[in-house]
Amino acid sequence: MDDDTRSVIRDVVLAETTGSYKLVVTTATAFLGATVALMDARLECDLVMPARGRGRYGPLLRENLHTARWAWYTGGMPTGYAKQGTPGQRKRAIALLRLLRDEVGPLLPAERRLARAVVLGEMLVVPERTGDARFDPQENEERWRTWGEHRVVRAEVIRTLCMHEMAQRLVDPKGIGLIQARITGTLDLMSAQIPHDIFFERCGFEHEIDAYNARLANLGLSGCRAPGLNADRLECRRGVFLRGGFQATGEVRLLGAQLGGNLDCSGGRFDRPGGPALSADGLECRGGVFLRGGFQATGEVRLLGAKLGGDLDCSGGRFDRPGGPALSADGLECRGGVFLRGGFQATGEVRLLGAKLGGDLSLEGGHFEHPGDDALDASYVEVTGTLLLRRATFDGRLVLTQSRVGLLNDQPLLYRLDRTPEWPARIVLNDFCYDAIHTRSPLNAVSRLAWLANHDRTMGHLRETPPAAPSGIVLRMLVRFLPHNREGYWSRHATPPDPQPYRQLADVLRQQGHDGDASAVLRALGWRRMMPMFRQRLRQSRKDRLWAAPLFVFSLLQGVVVGHGHARFRPLYWLLVLWLIGAVIFAHGDGRVMIPAERSSQRAWTTAQAQGFSGSPMQPRLLAAWANINLNSITDEHRAMYDYPAFNPVVYSLDTLLPLIDFGLLPPVDFQQQEYWMPRNGPGWIREWPTEHGRPAWWWRLRFPSAEWWIKAVYLPAHIAMGWIVATLFAASFTRLARRE
Repeated sequence: MDDDTRSVIRDVVLAETTGSYKLVVTTATAFLGATVALMDARLECDLVMPARGRGRYGPLLRENLHTARWAWYTGGMPTGYAKQGTPGQRKRAIALLRLLRDEVGPLLPAERRLARAVVLGEMLVVPERTGDARFDPQENEERWRTWGEHRVVRAEVIRTLCMHEMAQRLVDPKGIGLIQARITGTLDLMSAQIPHDIFFERCGFEHEIDAYNARLANLGLSGCRAPGLNADRLECRRGVFLRGGFQATGEVRLLGAQLGGNLDCSGGRFDRPGGPALSADGLECRGGVFLRGGFQATGEVRLLGAKLGGDLDCSGGRFDRPGGPALSADGLECRGGVFLRGGFQATGEVRLLGAKLGGDLSLEGGHFEHPGDDALDASYVEVTGTLLLRRATFDGRLVLTQSRVGLLNDQPLLYRLDRTPEWPARIVLNDFCYDAIHTRSPLNAVSRLAWLANHDRTMGHLRETPPAAPSGIVLRMLVRFLPHNREGYWSRHATPPDPQPYRQLADVLRQQGHDGDASAVLRALGWRRMMPMFRQRLRQSRKDRLWAAPLFVFSLLQGVVVGHGHARFRPLYWLLVLWLIGAVIFAHGDGRVMIPAERSSQRAWTTAQAQGFSGSPMQPRLLAAWANINLNSITDEHRAMYDYPAFNPVVYSLDTLLPLIDFGLLPPVDFQQQEYWMPRNGPGWIREWPTEHGRPAWWWRLRFPSAEWWIKAVYLPAHIAMGWIVATLFAASFTRLARRE
């Protein structure tokens, strides 16, 4: 054995003799010879056996061997603890041990083992002793504080290994790796320039780790316990790993950090109730940020203004900060996507204001809870990919104000008994734009109108409670027969809804080939705004109040006739109905209510009927024949009836219903009806007041007018007016004058 080796293993004395070695221990029963026997031995020193020929000592019997320090076998015997080191590594280990002894004083057993491990490029696993508390990454108990001195590594030793220029040369490029150790003191790496990796696993830190403005390759704290981490302005060529059961009882700070890889906190636990648990404002990361796989944060997680080259993946993470922001990522710029899915739970507000995402924003299966306030505020967000809201639940508001997404996939979690989807109850869609809706999401107008009704209710346009039955017989009838008023848009507490969400939905549905549903959405917008606008005008200036009633009547006619300009062919059905009704009414009594419009023919017709003529206006020639037979002399008026146009109730109804023919807007057609025939005059409304003994009776009866008077004084003007209205709105619907776009 050379002198250098003896200086390293001062506590071990190996006297080399012929054929045997002598090992001096405090309490041991050792038999040295061809077979090295260390059964039931307790060593208070390092065991180093130099090799001068592989297999020289034969087998090593080490059952129940207990060592206070590391058993370091450098010979050809099977060690099970460390690989065989080269002569150069052994020399570097000696030099490193001397350096550490000079810098921090006498070394503890685990520190000497760490020095040798970093030279060999190995992770040091500090061995357990009988009675040591087991380290469980999934438990929150700090059992590591009960570990004895055999597992203690001082923070000064790690600092010297990281920052001393000579130590950096002696440490293997693989870096420093330490497993299951108790780190005492404050690990101060402020402004350190560390060329290699630093990995701690299942270690316990008594004080906060300070890596402010440090530069290193990798930083790993997987499964460790620490009161906090200050890594502001950290520059890391690869990544930072706080995963695998990492627990921090204080704030973890990465403000302005620059990472060449990922920030992986999967399975980590960050506890700082009432304050920021993880602060990474201004983080620049070429990779992604992973807060998934059992990640838990009691306190706010901040990523304000972060720039990520990958994804922000919070799948399965849990964020708890009741009454405040649980996850703040305002101004986030992410080339990938943001995933708040797969069991994601947030108790508190999730903020993504102004985020720009190059991928998807997935909320699939996530649960967002912030009662009475914003559960997810995604205002001003730009999503290049898809916004997935499938099976997401919200106990609070979902805010999408002025956001823009490529594809909207919001397949609901549940459906009601009437097969309408169960949308988020509180959602804000002001100026929300989307290019398309996923084919698996509801695309029918009924479902989407319920979606927009939730938006109107959230914005205060509707009452939160179901509307009560309106007062007034007329209003009750309107609410009953107009299906769009079931949500309470005609109640006195309603205000006019914002038209932008309706028009955005209609444009997307029309682009995807659902023209009928798009028109239905726009018609619903007109109905939902009509009564609130009327009530709003009544509360304005006197001039507006004067125009309120006429505008309401016009809107009502416009909605019924042309669907507020979005039912082009509906006026044709109204014209057909009015045409048939008029034909039936004008043919009342075989047309005997009609008389010629010309005065001469009218006198001849009236005189003949008074003298017993019972012919129909549909057969005017019979009057001339009747006069030839029954009258002594035939006047020119009677002869003119022979060529007088016959009355046709169907053609007469059409002639009076379509006024556009008279103005040349249609091809010139002379129906020879409206100019030649007119309804007969008849008695009007007559009230007879019966008397009893010269006094008016307590009752009175009303004699209804005759059919002739009703047709001429009431129906014919209404028939002509309805023709004007329907025809005008029909023409306006084709020229888009009646559309509110």
